[in-house]
Amino acid sequence: MELQGIEQSVAQTIAESDLSDLSVSLIDAGIEAATGSPIPVVGTLARLYQTAQSVTNRYYMKKVIAYLQEFSDLPAAERKARFDEALPSPAEKERFGEHIVLVLDRLNDMSKAALMGKVTRAFLQGEVTLEETKSLNLLIDAVDPQLLVRLKDYPRWFSREEQQSLASSGMVRFSIEARFDELKEANIGGLGGDIGTTQIVNSVELKYELSRIGRRLIEVCFSDQDAPD
Repeated sequence: MELQGIEQSVAQTIAESDLSDLSVSLIDAGIEAATGSPIPVVGTLARLYQTAQSVTNRYYMKKVIAYLQEFSDLPAAERKARFDEALPSPAEKERFGEHIVLVLDRLNDMSKAALMGKVTRAFLQGEVTLEETKSLNLLIDAVDPQLLVRLKDYPRWFSREEQQSLASSGMVRFSIEARFDELKEANIGGLGGDIGTTQIVNSVELKYELSRIGRRLIEVCFSDQDAPD
């Protein structure tokens, strides 16, 4: 979909808009109603949808609303204060808006939009840095949605193939653990020669563990659930 110009309205919405009445049902009630929304990004997207109606545009609108709902209860004054502190210039605010717009557009599951909203909520409350916010959003985009919903149980019930998938996204990291046996050998070059040992590889095992950013994602998005071992 064409996203030009939306980044400014996203930034304005995050920082300043009254989100108390935000609901996905706004779209279901009709695009005309959404067009008249006082929430900048909702109105912008609704007008875009009217111009070029498509399933993609409608789905994108729902992703944006699912994202915004996760921090809609935070007072606008609190959101604006944090936004102005972390992103003092208009250019920085616009770049952040671009980041949110582009990652939301790539998401292949609605639940990922809500997780991005949780990350932004943590950012607005000063619990994560701007850099962490962007890294966490990119990680959410990269992880298989079927695995995302199970992360609170990691590493229980994850197959080797699933752990490899998580490793490719950056959610987990792997190391190689080798076990060695010692083989004694004599120096037969002369009488009374020293006896030495040679190590030979007995077995090799791949070990998986959460990466730093992967553990941070679980802390931010699943803090109300049991933490993984």
